[in-house]
Amino acid sequence: MKRREREIGPLIEKVARNSCQETLQVEITLARETRDDNSQPVELTASYDISWQRSTGRVYNSKSGHGCLIGQNTGNVVGYGSRKTLVGYVKNASKNNVTVPKHDCRYNWSGSA
Repeated sequence: MKRREREIGPLIEKVARNSCQETLQVEITLARETRDDNSQPVELTASYDISWQRSTGRVYNSKSGHGCLIGQNTGNVVGYGSRKTLVGYVKNASKNNVTVPKHDCRYNWSGSA
């Protein structure tokens, strides 16, 4: 299953990035339609929310979280991100003084959940 995830994951990420770019362009177009002066940069309004997954009960020590930016005019996602605080085999390799093999590392957060 993990092998298939590694095969299809980059393709899904590409589709998501393209979808966000297209939606962002629609947001910009809609914002410009409400203005008289199109020579100035456009100001966009959006909402952002992030969530860290909970492991059990009232424990807030999640290893991963995700967030998305939603455009006001379209109500669609114009941006997204994820945070991962731990990569298991990287941690184990470091602990055992083993060289970590080249991989698509998703570790990108060291702060609190």
